[in-house]
Amino acid sequence: MIDESVQAAFSAQALRSPDAVAVRCAGRELSYRELDERSNQLAHRLVGLGVGPEAPVAVLMERSVDLVVALLGVLKAGAFYLPLHSGYPLERMQWIVDETSTPVLLTDLAMRGRGVPAAPVVVVVDEDPELAGLPVGDPGVESRPEQ
Repeated sequence: MIDESVQAAFSAQALRSPDAVAVRCAGRELSYRELDERSNQLAHRLVGLGVGPEAPVAVLMERSVDLVVALLGVLKAGAFYLPLHSGYPLERMQWIVDETSTPVLLTDLAMRGRGVPAAPVVVVVDEDPELAGLPVGDPGVESRPEQ
C-alpha cells in the first residue's frame, strides 16, 4: 500500500537535502530547493487557472529540467499530467486534448516552435513571466496517494 503521494515524498526529500542536486539535464541542474520552489510556483499558476484535483493537464515538452518542474507542479496542483508525444501528428495531439477536455497545456519554447495543439490556456513553462512573481511556498492542495 502506498502511504504518501509523489509530491509529499519529494517534499520530505527536499527538506532533508535542500542543496543537493535534484535534477540535471543538458548542462543545467536544479537543487531540491530550486525544484521545490519552481514547481510550487507552477502549481500556484495552475491553481489560479482553475486546475484542481484530478484534472488533466496536457504536457508537451522536451526532456529537460523544466519538464521535471512541470510534472511535479501538476501533481502539486492536485491534477494529473497527460503526456503528449512529440512524434504524434498535430491532429492526433489535438484529438487527445479535445477528448480529455484538458483545460491547460504546458509546453516549452522548443515545442511551441514546432506547433502545439490548441487548449483553453497554453503555458510556456520556460518563458511564462507570471511564474516569477508567484509564491514559492507549497500551494496547500490536499492530495491522497491513490489519486
